[in-house]
Amino acid sequence: MAKLFNPYDFVIESVNSIKLMTECPQCGEAMELVRDTDGIDKAPVKCPKCGAQVRGAKPKHKPNAFYTAEPLEQTVSKQDFDDFIRNYPRPLERDCFGAYDPPLITYNDFQLANRYPYSVVASTYAYSDDPSHYYYEPERKRKYTIVSNYEELFNSKTGYVAGSGE
Repeated sequence: MAKLFNPYDFVIESVNSIKLMTECPQCGEAMELVRDTDGIDKAPVKCPKCGAQVRGAKPKHKPNAFYTAEPLEQTVSKQDFDDFIRNYPRPLERDCFGAYDPPLITYNDFQLANRYPYSVVASTYAYSDDPSHYYYEPERKRKYTIVSNYEELFNSKTGYVAGSGE
């Protein structure tokens, strides 16, 4: 049986990496993972229980109780991203998460789910357009992500609301 742990606990390993707890996707064993602050694993980790090489493991959030469909993320151009935000059918809340470099900007549909990360329908980073600025990235290297099946998610809502007797 896997050890119980708080998936939100992490330890800053250095300026460029954090240590966090996750689970082996094969057997569910709790394990430690060192990840760059970019979100990239430092090296594959061998599960102590089953020996599986674990790469790209993600910290576990609470199980999704907001909707039954699986979100389909899609990387798009800046123009398509801007069109998606402009034409989204419900109000979006913009959030900035400063632990990334550059900071992560998410667009949240709190009618879909009232808790991050389940409310995120689009994300990008706070890039600078000034080539001399620290957060500058050429357009070809920038990442713009949308959830393409947001209506399917909305139509599969369960009625669960976080904070109402979790």
